[in-house]
This record gives sequence, C-alpha cells and structure tokens, in this order.
Amino acid sequence: MRPEVATAALRPRTGFEAVDLGFEMLRTWWRPVFGAWLWIVAPIAALLIVALRDHPIACTALLWWLRPAFARVPLHVLARRLFGDPVRARDVAGALPALLRSAVVRSLFLERLSPYRTVTLPVLLLEGLRAREAGARGAVLVRRDASAAIAMVVMGAFATFSLVLGGILAVQLFVPPEIGWDVFELFLPAAADRDADPGAVLLPILYLASTSLVEPALTAGGFAVYLNRRIDLEGWDLEIALRGIARRLAAEPDARPAHAAARAWMLALGIGLALAGPAAPAHATACDPARPSTAGACAAEVLASEDFGSTREVRTFRLRSFETGDSFEGFTWLADLVAGLFEVGVWVALATGVIALLVALARSAKRREPRPAAAPPVLRVGGLELDPESLPPDLLAAARAAWARGAPAEALSLLYRGTLVALHDRRALEVPASATEGECLRAVERALPAEPAGVFETLTRQWMATRYAARPPTTEHFTALCRELRPLLVAPSLGTDGASQPPPHGVPSP
Repeated sequence: MRPEVATAALRPRTGFEAVDLGFEMLRTWWRPVFGAWLWIVAPIAALLIVALRDHPIACTALLWWLRPAFARVPLHVLARRLFGDPVRARDVAGALPALLRSAVVRSLFLERLSPYRTVTLPVLLLEGLRAREAGARGAVLVRRDASAAIAMVVMGAFATFSLVLGGILAVQLFVPPEIGWDVFELFLPAAADRDADPGAVLLPILYLASTSLVEPALTAGGFAVYLNRRIDLEGWDLEIALRGIARRLAAEPDARPAHAAARAWMLALGIGLALAGPAAPAHATACDPARPSTAGACAAEVLASEDFGSTREVRTFRLRSFETGDSFEGFTWLADLVAGLFEVGVWVALATGVIALLVALARSAKRREPRPAAAPPVLRVGGLELDPESLPPDLLAAARAAWARGAPAEALSLLYRGTLVALHDRRALEVPASATEGECLRAVERALPAEPAGVFETLTRQWMATRYAARPPTTEHFTALCRELRPLLVAPSLGTDGASQPPPHGVPSP
C-alpha cells in the first residue's frame, strides 16, 4: 500500500469514526462497487438459487455461508479506488481467481462466525500472510476497535433480517385477498405443495437482495477500521506529512531563504496591524461567532431564517385497514416458532440447572469428611492449663508429696490449679480465657466472701513468689496454707433447691 497516494484523509480516528469513513467511501464509489457486485456476485448467487429452487431454506443458508467470499469483490474495488487505481467490473472478474485463492477456506470455516471477520478480511486479501501469521496480525488489529467491529456486524445482521422480513410483509400486503395465496406458507417445512410452488424461491431472492445492500456496507466499514488501525500502528499520517514537506523542499531549494524572510515580514506586519487597529466597540450588534457578546444578534439572525416558522406538506404511506385478519393468518407460524424456541430454552435451562446442582452435590459429598467432636475449651491462667483431667484424685496429698521431695513450685501449682478448678465448677467462677493471676484474684474477690477470698489471695502471692522470684514459703506456711485451702477444695456447693452437689472430677470428697 502507498499511503501518500491515498484519495481519502488518512489520520487517526476512533473506531466508530472509522466506520463512518468506510460508509463515506461506499457512497463516493458506489458505482464501481455495486457494478462489480451485480456483474460478478449476483449471477453466481442467481445460479445457486435456480439450482436449489426446490430447497429455499438450504439455498438461503448457503448464501449466508458464502457472504465472506462475496465480500472480497467490494473489498478489492474499495482498496484499488482508495489508492487511486481505476477498476472496472472486467478487472475484478480477471482478479477473481486470485481473490478466491487468498485464504478463502479460512474465511468460510475458521472465521465465518467471528464478529471481526470484516476487519480481518483485508489481512487475508491484501497482505497475503500465512494462516498463523494472519491470525496473529488480525488479533493485533482488532485489539482496540473491537467494539466498533462487533456493533457494525450486529447492526448488519439486524438490517438484513429487517429487510427480509419487510420484503415478506410487502409481498403479503400487495397480494389481493381474492387470490387466497399466503406467502408465509412458502417457509413452512411441512407445506405439501412447496416444491411445486414457483414462489418458493422468494426467500433466497429476498435474502440476496438484502445482502446486496448490507454486505458492501459492512465490508467498507471493516476496511476503514482496518486502515485506521494501520494508521495508528504504522504512523501513516506522519509519513504522509513528512513526504509532503520533503517534496515541497525538493521542488523549491533556492526559494527557502526568500520564503522564510517573506513569512517573517508578514508576521511582523500582522502584529503591527493588530496593535494599531481600533478596538471593536462594546455595543456592536453584528453577529460574530468569535465574540460572545454578539450571541443575541446571532440567535435573532438564526430565528429570522426560513428554517423557523415555515410550513411544508409531507406525504407518507400508511398501512391499509383490513376488515378481517385473514390476510395475516400466516403470522401464526412465526408465533408458534417463537413459542417453541422459548419452551426449548426453558427446558434446556432447567436441565442445565439440575445437572449443575447434582454435580455440586456430588463434589460436596466427596469433600465431606466426619468432623471430630469439639473439645470443651481449656482455661489458661498464667500459662497453666486448668484441665480437671490433669489433676490427681487426692490433690492435697499430691501437693504435700511434691513439697516433701523438694518441688515447691509443683506443689503450689497443684494447689493453685485445683483451687481455680474447684471454684469454677462449684461456685461458677467466671475466669477469662488466658487470664493472669491478678485477673483471677479480682474475679475471686468479687465472687467469694472476704475470708475465703483472703485465703486465695495468700495462695496467689505465695505461688507468684515461688514461680517468678524463686522464693518459696516455709514449711510452716505451706502446711497452714493446705489447712486453710481444704474448705475451698472439698466443701460442696449448694444448688438452687438446697441439696448438696457432688464434688467435681479430680477433687476428693471429705
């Protein structure tokens, strides 16, 4: 491609602006585009319609499938005219073998359902790349303007369907009711006389007519999006501007100093006139879009034009009124088709949901494992576990034995843990999780009378002095402490009915 000889303004655009450029190119060169279409594509499609006249549905499907092959004809014309090469129908016919050899199989099979086929078709037709290289190139080109390409293809599909349906309705409206011929019966697969009816080819003919209007427009829009991406990636606009500067300088090598001096004098003169000219009066009422103060005069001038307040006569076509609905009985097949499709969709969605639910339940059953019973939380005070199972049956005897063998810390630990367990089980003492000795002491002082609370305070101080300062009490003090702690360790608590409760596990009864 030679960007410098292009007959259109090649500059970066948005995707939808590029589509507009393609439509403008089609409006400008519509004669060669539609001429080549009528001389090449229309006869081929007409032969297919005649050959498959007994199978209108299959013929229409074949015409739809061959649309990428038909699109190569208008694309070839547009590409040649954009870069200044005149092209006629006979030139396109001579290039037809080369057009059909350029990856037509990929267009008809791999990219037939692609929403970007109108953008990637110029890659296959104009760049001559191999299959893998063409796929990578197309992915790069549609990366930014994918929304414009998809919107164009979707609108083209709606336009084709609307034209076909409009043609069917037009034929039905213009058929006199006295004839009793229903055009909708031609599209029913179970029609008995469909093959013998000469109107069976109406559907492929209408589809060919709508495709002849829509496909060149889609091809032009896709070609413009393709050009826009190449301008953006390869900088065609900069290349064109630099080539123009180089040609101008090469054509006038001696006039450059004179031109520079002339431009300098012109600039100086303009600045002088601007500084010396009289200022415009503030009360000027002439319409000047450059001055916001004249907005009222501009509005008055616009309102005084003929576009406002004029009247004109418009004639439109309206649907004729029918006394009966006999002429529209053929619509029932369309309603039945839509209802059938909706019913199939509902059943498919329901079956998909049931299958997904069964699969999720099966996976959940495989992952489900028996969970062990949650163990009751173990209280901790100062790093000690207050587990009743870890206490000996006779707590006082075990504490005295530990003291006798020279383990005062173990003896006081047994007394301290046993007292807290007994108070927790019998007196419902609330001990915070991971509490400190000070927090336990304050909880006991709130829950017990002064005398037993004082005994627990003495135990706490002796336990803390032994554990943290290595200063155990004397044997007399330890013996007295064991004697004072016996009521707290073995005395049963009273329930709500006054009956005595059994001692907790691990604490002997008196």
